[in-house]
Amino acid sequence: VNEEGSSSSVFVASGCHAYKVE
Repeated sequence: VNEEGSSSSVFVASGCHAYKVE
């Protein structure tokens, strides 16, 4: 699991799926 440092943005990588939650 990788997290992009941001206040309201979190990047989550799960298996082969990657999605960004804003």
